[in-house]
Amino acid sequence: MELALSRSSWHLGSRFNTAIMVCLVGALSYAVSELGGALVLRPQMLSPLWPGCVLLVSVLLLVPRGRWPILIAVGIAAFIFYDLQHDVPIRAIGWLVLADVIEILTAALCLSYSFKGVPRLNSVKALARYSLFAVILAPAAGVLVGALATRGDYWTTWRTGFLSEALGFLTLMPAILGWAGKRPAEDQKGRANSFEAAALLAALTLFGFLTFVGFGKSSPPELLYSLLPFLLWAALRFGSTGVSTSMVVIALLSIWGVVHGRGPFTDQEPVDNVLSLQLFLLLATAPFMVLAVIVDERKRAEEELRESEAKFRSVFQDAGIGVAIVSPEGRFLAGNEAFSKFIGYTEEELTGRTVQSITHPEDWPMFSQRLNQALATGGSFQGVEERCLHKNGQVLCGECSASLIRDIHGKPQYFVAEVLDITARKRAEQTLRESEERFRLVANKAPVLIWMSGTDKLCTFFNQCWLDFTGRSMDQELRDGWAAGVHSDDLARCLGIYSSAFDARVDFEMEYRLRRFDGKYRWIVDYGVPRFESDGVFCGYIGSCVDITDRKLAAESLEELSGRLITAQDQERTRIARELHDDFSQRLALQGIGLAQLWKKMPESEVAERAKVQELLKGIQEISSDMHSLSHQLHSSKLEHVGLAPALMGLCEELSSRFKIEIAFTDHAISQRIPKDVGLCLFRIAQEALGNVVKHSGAKQAQAELCGTRNEIRLRIVDAGFGFDPEFQNENAGLGLISMRERLRLIGGRLSVQSAPMRGTEILAEVPLAVSADEPRVKLITAGGIKS
Repeated sequence: MELALSRSSWHLGSRFNTAIMVCLVGALSYAVSELGGALVLRPQMLSPLWPGCVLLVSVLLLVPRGRWPILIAVGIAAFIFYDLQHDVPIRAIGWLVLADVIEILTAALCLSYSFKGVPRLNSVKALARYSLFAVILAPAAGVLVGALATRGDYWTTWRTGFLSEALGFLTLMPAILGWAGKRPAEDQKGRANSFEAAALLAALTLFGFLTFVGFGKSSPPELLYSLLPFLLWAALRFGSTGVSTSMVVIALLSIWGVVHGRGPFTDQEPVDNVLSLQLFLLLATAPFMVLAVIVDERKRAEEELRESEAKFRSVFQDAGIGVAIVSPEGRFLAGNEAFSKFIGYTEEELTGRTVQSITHPEDWPMFSQRLNQALATGGSFQGVEERCLHKNGQVLCGECSASLIRDIHGKPQYFVAEVLDITARKRAEQTLRESEERFRLVANKAPVLIWMSGTDKLCTFFNQCWLDFTGRSMDQELRDGWAAGVHSDDLARCLGIYSSAFDARVDFEMEYRLRRFDGKYRWIVDYGVPRFESDGVFCGYIGSCVDITDRKLAAESLEELSGRLITAQDQERTRIARELHDDFSQRLALQGIGLAQLWKKMPESEVAERAKVQELLKGIQEISSDMHSLSHQLHSSKLEHVGLAPALMGLCEELSSRFKIEIAFTDHAISQRIPKDVGLCLFRIAQEALGNVVKHSGAKQAQAELCGTRNEIRLRIVDAGFGFDPEFQNENAGLGLISMRERLRLIGGRLSVQSAPMRGTEILAEVPLAVSADEPRVKLITAGGIKS
């Protein structure tokens, strides 16, 4: 609500100000029309000066353009009202209104766009631009139409009207704009200027009255020269505003004299008198306006020079680096606070001392040569490092730059020298050099291959161990030369890993083959880390390499041995299972048959003996059953004769029956025959995984899923039991997961384990295989049987 009230108040204030301005412009327009009418020679109706359009254009330039239409309408209406009062014909009023509109719009628009606002006659260019648009173009355009308002000689009327309007724009408008743009004087100097201006106008009015009115028709022309000192006074002291104001006073007095038949411009015909008067006023105003503008430019240049000198002194004293003024002979003329602080001498102590006295004796010959060279060639020098002597005798390091300043005749005046304190930087550089030397010493003695690179990814350093390993020189290895020793099959991968890590500013580790000095390729592992300055600026990478060929050969041998052991284990399990099934089972069966026959032949009276034989027969049957189960665990005959899916289903049924756990088995029938080694691998993984579920998970339910796609076969075992942390290394844990991974590695498969404490476990085995899958069938195997 307050915002609405404030906006309403603003609109009311704006409308009130506009109304006041409209009334004021209307009244002034009518008043200047009356003034212009008073300056008309009658009955010839010749006007030496018409101020109406000049006033209206001045007002337009001082207000926003949005108010121009209403102010132009009010001003033109005041002109029309004045003409109607003085019985000017309607036809003439029409032509005059059109001429005034053309002149006002031409002057206002041209001046507004040319000066980007209110014209300021503060330079010769500005005066020329103003004269082109306001004094020549606008009056000429307006009078071309206004001359049609009279029935006399057109060109005579045009000439008189043009000079009348041009005189107004050259004298009256600069005075209006100049006084409107001045601020009220507030200090003693401003009041003194006001008194001086009042005295000037009073004296000018007195002598102007004597020249143009006081002596009647007998006024001697020589009196015109009495006005020159006052015009010079106005031009030199008050600029273009003072000249234009003075010429307005002279114009009013001279026109008044002509209208009443007085002054030096009354000896000819009225038309000639008006022409002479107008030419006099124009030719008197123009040179003094130019003089005033030139004086303003000179004053402004002097003021800018004083400001520049003040800024130079301020910059000289407040500069963050040391600045000194030195004579061509090498003596200090001045020094700022920073230089005094650097060298230890105050400005008074420094003045008169020589540059040699503060320069280290060993550096003076070099620095003296640079000064003499600059003095001879008139040039300058930049970034010359020298050692300087502090007042207390301390040796400092400075970076000096100097420029020779000459006068307008080319004579050397002084040197302006800048001295930057680089003592801390030089010490840091020395410390850095010592640190780099220590690093190179340690790096060259280290038993690993070390390299460094810059921010452009190109290598800048290799230690001696690297060079000894490759048998190449430092120049051959620098930049990207090291890549020539990388095996062609590893180079693209190696560069890709390096470039990606470099762009991300992260550590990397990679293995590749590098040619040794004897031409053999050796496997190395390369560890790279980014390097940063103390302020966090990235400066490249550093890396270390270790020859792992022997380790890889050992690992390959171990993997091969592991594979052989697993194969041997499976073969041995198969052999033992067959022995148990084909030999021991048959022998136990024969023993059972023998005991059964013995039991039948024994008399029924031997009850105890018959019971003992029956007990032995039962024990043999249990041993046979356990041996059959053990044989099945060692080698599944179902897997060999009916395939993987039925074997897994039988395994799930057997575990469910023995350990009272529900296992949901799902298989997607695979039409393509599964290789024997793949089937055996997945069956062993299922045995191990489901055995772990039974032994460790505590779950009452589990899921086993076998499915295949065009490219692979997958076995998935899931339970909702206790779970475990796959990352935790338990010394008492078995080899189950290791065995699974090793089996899958031998056939090119992969194993993933997802588990967490109290969140169950998921084991997924994936083996590449081109198979096709049919619709799944699901069976729930429980302790009581199989449910579809």
